[in-house]
Amino acid sequence: PRSISMSDGIPLKQVPPVLSRSLGDQHAMGNPHVWADPYHVRTMAATLRDALVDALPAHAAEITARHAEFHTALTRALVGWLTEFRALKGTPVVSYHQSYTYLLERLGLDNVATLEPKPRVVPTVSHMEQLVETMKAREVTLILGEPWQFPEPAEFVAERTGADILVISTHPGWPEGT
Repeated sequence: PRSISMSDGIPLKQVPPVLSRSLGDQHAMGNPHVWADPYHVRTMAATLRDALVDALPAHAAEITARHAEFHTALTRALVGWLTEFRALKGTPVVSYHQSYTYLLERLGLDNVATLEPKPRVVPTVSHMEQLVETMKAREVTLILGEPWQFPEPAEFVAERTGADILVISTHPGWPEGT
């Protein structure tokens, strides 16, 4: 069987200079959360299109046409989103994990810090207290998280800073109501 890497052609960020479990759950090749940036989804869709055309040459025209429709719709939506978010450029936010690094950069938002002191390491009280001070100094009013992350650290920090918590689901319909 043939395998493809959906991140081919996308420069990965946060490539660790040294690999060590003492630094948390590192991704050896860099931050893999490229799918969170709609612009990168365009590249990923083209990678998939090419693989499908190679695997199913009899369906090349249909695959190519459907990809073109998807690409056009996504590009139109991306232009709209970038236009809407333009006014928020530079707004400081905190995220639980580095899941939205690519999206936040695309939208021009400033990811000041993460709740996790290291990737996939549950925040300690001392880390959260330091984060509270950073958020107050930088006037951060938004914490981004995902449904499967422990809510307590975000709640702890939000209570002390007045920040709102926005849980973003990347899985439509999960949790219910998203």
